[in-house]
Amino acid sequence: MQNYTRDQDFPQADPIQRVLPHFEDARKVGNGWRARCPAHRSRTRSLAISEGRDRVLLIKCHGGCSVADVLHAVGLELRDLFPRVRGRVDELRRHAVDHRRFRRAPHAVVREMLVREVERVRERLRVEFGYDPPLRAEHLNAARQRVASVLGIRLSSITPFDWEGCAPMDTDEAWPVLYTRAVEEMRFAGRDPDHDVEARIAAEDLAAQWLHALAKEGA
Repeated sequence: MQNYTRDQDFPQADPIQRVLPHFEDARKVGNGWRARCPAHRSRTRSLAISEGRDRVLLIKCHGGCSVADVLHAVGLELRDLFPRVRGRVDELRRHAVDHRRFRRAPHAVVREMLVREVERVRERLRVEFGYDPPLRAEHLNAARQRVASVLGIRLSSITPFDWEGCAPMDTDEAWPVLYTRAVEEMRFAGRDPDHDVEARIAAEDLAAQWLHALAKEGA
C-alpha cells in the first residue's frame, strides 16, 4: 500500500483537478468556471462550476438540468465532487484533536462539531439539489449521529418538524418560515394547529397560498 506524506502526494484529491478536464470549454470566471452544459447541449456557457466549503465542487446548470444529469453526460458521479484521500486524512486528524478537546470542554466541542456536521449536510444537499433545501429532522439526526459516533457518546434524536410532510411545498426553502407564520396566524385567531386537525390543514393552505404568491412574483 502506498504511503502519502505530503499534500502533493495525494492523487487527484482535489475535485477540480478530477472534474474540470471533462468540460473542455470551461473558462475561468471570477471565483469559478463557466462551461456549456453537456446535458442539454447548450450553445452558451450556462453551467456554473465553483468550489464550496472543504473544496466540495458545486455545479449548477442555469438551463434547469439536474446535477446528476450533468455528471452522467460526462461520465462522472456525485462522489467525484468531493475530496478523496487527502480530505479523509485531514478529517481523521481533526477527529483526534476533537477527542482531546472534548475531555476539557465537552459541551463546547459537541456544539462546534454539530455546527460543522450540519454544514457538511447542507453542502451535500446543495450539491445534490443545486440550491439550499430545508433541513429536515432526518438530516439533523444524521449530523448528530455522526458526532456521537466520533466522540463515542449518545445524542438524542430530533422529532420531525411540523412543516415536514406537506409535499411538494416542503421542499421549497421558504416553506418552513411561511408555515410557521401561518401557524402563528391560526393561534392568533384562537385556533390551535397542534391539537386541531382542521386548523393545521388551514395553516398548510394559507402557507401554500403565500408560497404560490411568491412564485408568481419571482416568475
